[in-house]
Amino acid sequence: MKRNIKNTPKFAVLGAGNSGQTLTAVIASKGFSVKLWNRSSKTVDILNEKGSFEITGLINGFFKADLITTDIEKAIENTDVILVATPSLAHRNVAKTVAPYLTESQTIILNPGATGGALEFRNILDQHNISKKIAIAEAENFIYICRAVETGKVFLKAIKEKCYFSTLPATELDRVTELLHHLHSQFTATSNVLTTSLNYINGMVHPVPLLFNTARAEDPNVEYLHYTEGISPSIAAYIERLDSERMALGQELELEVNSLLDWWRTNYNEPTATSLMDFLEKTHVYDEITAPNTIEHRYIFEDVPFSLVPLSNIGKLLNIPTPCTDAFINLVCAFFDVDFWKEGRTIESLGLSGMTVEEIKKYIETGIK
Repeated sequence: MKRNIKNTPKFAVLGAGNSGQTLTAVIASKGFSVKLWNRSSKTVDILNEKGSFEITGLINGFFKADLITTDIEKAIENTDVILVATPSLAHRNVAKTVAPYLTESQTIILNPGATGGALEFRNILDQHNISKKIAIAEAENFIYICRAVETGKVFLKAIKEKCYFSTLPATELDRVTELLHHLHSQFTATSNVLTTSLNYINGMVHPVPLLFNTARAEDPNVEYLHYTEGISPSIAAYIERLDSERMALGQELELEVNSLLDWWRTNYNEPTATSLMDFLEKTHVYDEITAPNTIEHRYIFEDVPFSLVPLSNIGKLLNIPTPCTDAFINLVCAFFDVDFWKEGRTIESLGLSGMTVEEIKKYIETGIK
């Protein structure tokens, strides 16, 4: 039964992959109005033919969305919260697609934003002369541990204990927190979108082990575990050097940025681990995560341009050297003959070009340049 309570938010979910289908099913299960948009009509047609989402795991049942469509205008019409559940490499196209139809006081939430997602999204809206009061939020990671069993059927294994997020501008944080708590109290506000961006850790743990295990990944007769078998002591040491460069950016900006090791120790309750290798040897949390069977994978094509490239760009803006990050990006560019420096998020695409540190801090707090 749909809720009929004054001031209850109405939701739109953009992207009908694993994350988007799960979000839609959970929101519908809570009785909220929710519409789902997807660019491809194939998935939309299958979902409309089925008529409802089946969800198992933490929640069990069949739940209907108000609308499943390829029409972005209809999808976001009369909605309060727009949850973007596409890969980060699609965020630019989503921003351009949604821009003409946004209305005053809508809230956009990137799930997750990767590094610089909210900043780039806002910059694209500015380029389209969208001056409406619209808050853009980004989460550090996706709130659910889930998978799509098939189109229209999802398995919800767990809801993370905390999913940190922030807003651009930061002055909208209290209002957006109240909106998100209609869904889950686990959404936890943090200071600003630079904090969430620098605490995004996929760029630390995905691309390096995959590229450095190319022979394994390209061998059709080999299956291996991405973390526990793909990360050797030397690879772990390189990841720690990458991570120290990310941490240096946070320190320069006076932000609360956690090291990868601290993140692992806190989230997986292993406080005694002294290094990444020590953590992997002491715990079994990653024992079932197999590595991709190709190097042409989002671990490279998403996490390099939308995590490592913006980290390096922020370093250049702050005059903080990032030699290990830069070396790895250059290696990946040469390896694939792709200019990830150009395709990734840059200071220009984040809308920070020519700004001082103090001007950036003012902008992320107030939304005013």
